[in-house]
Amino acid sequence: MILPGDFLATSEESVGGQGTFEEEGKLFASVEGKQLADNRARSVSVATPTVVRPLAAGDYAYAVVHDLYESVALMEFQPVDRKGERIAAHNTYAYLRISEIQRGYTERFRDFLRIGDVVKARVKEITSLGIYLTIADSELGVIRSHCTQCKAELEPRGRVMVCPACGNKEQRKMAAGQHF
Repeated sequence: MILPGDFLATSEESVGGQGTFEEEGKLFASVEGKQLADNRARSVSVATPTVVRPLAAGDYAYAVVHDLYESVALMEFQPVDRKGERIAAHNTYAYLRISEIQRGYTERFRDFLRIGDVVKARVKEITSLGIYLTIADSELGVIRSHCTQCKAELEPRGRVMVCPACGNKEQRKMAAGQHF
């Protein structure tokens, strides 16, 4: 097992391939994996079991609502990795615009989300100003929330969330088909 920063060879004896970098005439591993040497081509590379790729529009993520404003919510998110692939994000915070909650008009965030809610979201766009998420699709939305009265975990009952401890009923934009 080769780790990032491990010495592989000198640049005089081999050419660096995928998963390597050269520094002061020496080749080092830039990723974790298995060292591969091709004696015929005189090259060395590191094969990784998972591919790391940058976050892209369309990727799914789980996010926690940190703050709600008039027209945008601040969320901390974690991209959902696929089998054999890891997604690297340059930032762990994203924005959810009020227009990305549902199809049609939305007047207030608090009718659909609360601080501390955990949501399943999709990356809408990545700009120099930040990462923007959406929960407008039916399979996206709140997957875990807590009562604003007693902080017990809410349970879905039809189109509302009900607190099993105090009986409080709250509205959320729930993700369809999620098992709470």
